[in-house]
Amino acid sequence: MLAKIKEQLSYDWNKKIYLILSDGWVYEGYIDTMIDVLNEVDGLLEDFYIVTPQFDKFAAYTDDGQCLCFYEK
Repeated sequence: MLAKIKEQLSYDWNKKIYLILSDGWVYEGYIDTMIDVLNEVDGLLEDFYIVTPQFDKFAAYTDDGQCLCFYEK
């Protein structure tokens, strides 16, 4: 499911993005690294958001609905 983030959102993935976790942590980095980390902690996170620095594109994941939604301005 996480691999679909790169497929669904048009963005230059060589640029950094933000990962915002539901418990308040914010990380800045590259999508491939974030996907690797999220795959490792599968089941431990409730919600997270992947956002571009311009906040014009993002992916939102919610555990209670087990769904990943994409938004693009």
